[in-house]
Amino acid sequence: MLTDPKLDTKKGSYTFKYDANGNTLSKTFIKSGIDDTTVPPIIPSGNLYFDFEGDNVQGWLPQGEGVILNTSLEAAHGGNKSLKVSNRTATWHGPILNVKNNIVAQKSYQIKAFVRLPQGAVASQVMMTIHRTMPDGNSYYDNISTKMVTSGGWATLEGIYQLNEPATSMYLYMESASPNASFFIDNLSLEAYTDGPAPLIHNFEDGTVQGWFPQGDGVLVTNTNEAASEGSRSLKITNRNANWQGPALDLSSYMKPGVTYSISGKLLLPQGTTSSDILLTMNRGDGSGASHYDNISASHVTTEGWVVFEGKYTFTGSIANLIIYMESPNATASFYLDEFKVEKYVEAPPVISHDFEDETLQGWTAQGEGVTLQISGDTAKSGFRSMKVTNRTAQWQGPLLDLTSLIKPDTKYQIKAAVKLVSGTSPSDLLFTIHRESPNGTHFYENVSAGTVTDGDWVIIGGTYKYSDLAAKNLSLYVESNNATSSFYIDDFIILLDK
Repeated sequence: MLTDPKLDTKKGSYTFKYDANGNTLSKTFIKSGIDDTTVPPIIPSGNLYFDFEGDNVQGWLPQGEGVILNTSLEAAHGGNKSLKVSNRTATWHGPILNVKNNIVAQKSYQIKAFVRLPQGAVASQVMMTIHRTMPDGNSYYDNISTKMVTSGGWATLEGIYQLNEPATSMYLYMESASPNASFFIDNLSLEAYTDGPAPLIHNFEDGTVQGWFPQGDGVLVTNTNEAASEGSRSLKITNRNANWQGPALDLSSYMKPGVTYSISGKLLLPQGTTSSDILLTMNRGDGSGASHYDNISASHVTTEGWVVFEGKYTFTGSIANLIIYMESPNATASFYLDEFKVEKYVEAPPVISHDFEDETLQGWTAQGEGVTLQISGDTAKSGFRSMKVTNRTAQWQGPLLDLTSLIKPDTKYQIKAAVKLVSGTSPSDLLFTIHRESPNGTHFYENVSAGTVTDGDWVIIGGTYKYSDLAAKNLSLYVESNNATSSFYIDDFIILLDK
């Protein structure tokens, strides 16, 4: 966990908020008489663009005692200059910018920056974070993007950010898991996200049904304060007497053909109702007048707690109507709906993506005496380069990557890569293994995936990984083989959040 300079963690406590997939949305610090010491100047409202071509740092301030910010000719992504961040001595040290006037609640923003390290620097993880304080005094730290950054090329940090309710203060800052790492930043931008409409969010806190209507004679769709997953109100559906009856919403003017949408929400049954399956269905009328009924999700719902439903939806061709509705095989089941959301689906950026095209090892190190790792142009799954592993003399020897700060407990990840043996090497099994050390010093060796590999074609080896425990003291992934002397190539290594 990174520590913020303005918070004494002995005088308060952290809580964490997760989304339905187990991804960390934010962490909250409950304050106990603690004041902010760094207050960057307020930046004018609107979109932000920083190219650092002038002689000043364009409103950015150093966060942390002794941190130095200056425009530099040493490296540039565009133009001739970039912002150089140096003299850091703690993970949270770096540049900070006041963005309170630039981010408005209920709107989406794309935040993007290009980052690289000085020549000769060891690869380091760099994080882009927003620190916001809410009217109740709680502080949240929202990660926008995390990347492994090297001196060999510019890494792109980018993400989509939405503020659900107004904050009293908001700061954008850059930090690194390596406390002494210096880095360059260039072409940083913060723009209102205009790729399609803003997310459609129904939390029913305004006391209305927000466009929902009853499907079926006698069905009642009402706004209620009897139950809520967040806030104090939800939508209540009662008086059903057929499977297909329930609440409906016209999305004809919101959705566009060929676009994938993510649709989610939460459901709960009233006390005394038998547990029931509730289905989310799209009634799609095409241009010929025919109706199609596309299932989006199905959830088993009870009275015990709110159940999250989610699904993705895409359609093509012309339409006469798009009516989304909820139904249940229990023809008389009543239920509550809250936190309904429709938004354009954006694939989450990878936790790590290594294609070795920048001619660096991107943080990989050799495990085992004499093992050699090098960037090779001999062969590649994509692009022109891959990582070549040679001089192995034991099964466990090979390339190793430290993932301690990236792999979180109770979160599922996809891990995969393309592998191929060096010409002349006998077919061998390659294994991806996680070595995890728990806080109490216990060591675990967990196989993620394995596959038989030859020197003929590239083979994709992949699997999923998740651990349930306190955050690991150390966690690394390494590639080993049942053939102690096998040499091999690795390319297109990637870790994704598993949805």
